[in-house]
Amino acid sequence: MVTLNFRSVAGKGLVLIGLSCLIQLVSLQAFQRTIAASDQVLLFEAQEKSILAKINWLTAVAATLGLTAAEDKDSFTTEVSKESKVQLLDNARAIAEEIDPSDGARLLSAVNEIVKLTNTAKRIDSSAEHQLRTAYCNLASIRREIISKHRKGRSPDRDNLPDRRNSLQHVAILIVLANVMWVLIMATIFFLSVSKRVSRIISNVELFERGEQLPPPLTGHDEIAQLDRTFVSMAARLTEAQQRRQEIYTMVSHDLKTPLQNIVGIFDLIKTGAYGSAPQQVTAAVDRADKSVDRLLHLIQDFLDSERLESKSFAVHLVAFDIRLVLEQSVDMVKHLAEEKQLALMISAKLPTEKVLADPDRTVQIVVNLLSNAIKFSSKSGSIEVESFVDEVTHEIKVEVLDHGRGVADEHKESIFEKFVQVERCDSVEQKGTGLGLAISSVLVQKMGGTIGMVDTVGGGSTFWFRLPLCPPDVSVMQPPGGESAAP
Repeated sequence: MVTLNFRSVAGKGLVLIGLSCLIQLVSLQAFQRTIAASDQVLLFEAQEKSILAKINWLTAVAATLGLTAAEDKDSFTTEVSKESKVQLLDNARAIAEEIDPSDGARLLSAVNEIVKLTNTAKRIDSSAEHQLRTAYCNLASIRREIISKHRKGRSPDRDNLPDRRNSLQHVAILIVLANVMWVLIMATIFFLSVSKRVSRIISNVELFERGEQLPPPLTGHDEIAQLDRTFVSMAARLTEAQQRRQEIYTMVSHDLKTPLQNIVGIFDLIKTGAYGSAPQQVTAAVDRADKSVDRLLHLIQDFLDSERLESKSFAVHLVAFDIRLVLEQSVDMVKHLAEEKQLALMISAKLPTEKVLADPDRTVQIVVNLLSNAIKFSSKSGSIEVESFVDEVTHEIKVEVLDHGRGVADEHKESIFEKFVQVERCDSVEQKGTGLGLAISSVLVQKMGGTIGMVDTVGGGSTFWFRLPLCPPDVSVMQPPGGESAAP
């Protein structure tokens, strides 16, 4: 389970995203507050302008109630309807409620005075004219005071609000763009850093595959550094294990196989009478020992073949040859094993005449392994058949080895071609096998471009088969090998 912290790759990515979002949020919030304050000031100014416009309108209407001439006229005439006066008073009351209470009371009192004076008569004398003029002048004075008071209370920066608003918009856009650029730059740096470290791991894998020395592991505490350290440690352990494995391979090849071959040579000399005539009991004991040593040599050979197949230097030599001769030679090589168990080893009379393109030595080894396996698991007095035919669809030759033994359980059919796999635990003792023969055969068939498998035999037992590609017509044909390199 990966722990999420600030030193991990995911943690660094989250920090980068978090800082970006925080800067974006702070910049947008500051811009929003400034815009809200600007809107509030503009709204207040709009309300102020509306009030002043209403006061100007009220003053003008009040003047038209009784004044029909300019100040240089000698008289004033008035013909004002009752409805106009009521409307004037209603508007005055509404305006008085929107402004300062003291100014509103004075404004309403001045309007009432004008309305009262216009109710005296249709023709106004000089005294009434003076009173109207005085009342209008009083209303105009109140208007001027209210306007002056509002102008004095206006902020000196209010006239610059539109410009400031536009400037703030530009600043906000620049902040957003700068934040985007910062995120892109940081993301690029983050991506390049991660990519470089991941490339280091990929390079280490390639170096390890080629068998070259790995550089020191990455420093840091993130997941990539932990992965690289784990891989370098694993590679070191695998290299050490491979070295030990090679030492075992060398030890088996030289320290075990060579002395056993010398023992076989001595047994042959004893059986041929090179050291004089031996008693019958000694000869029987030598025969038993010779068979044991021969079995041990076969086990060693299987082990060495298994190791050799995994080597990169191992290669098969593909040539064209007659499959019939290979099958006949393979049957001859294991005939003595079948006779010991009284098994009838039969080869089909109708073998294909087409040539196969494969390694003849390795093909003999495959057939011998399959035949030896069939002999081991067949009951006495049974039979084993070898068949072969051409598959015209896939252009391959198929070879089958049929036995009538106990067969293979379904749960073992998929693993039967793996190393050291035995169908039963006691097989390694009772049947004297290592479980390497089928694994070696499987690898050899694959290296020659073929396939291998097994099915149940009708009536009981198993049928092991393999396919090899047919030979193209332009490839020359060679004879099968002598068989000395095709150890089972």
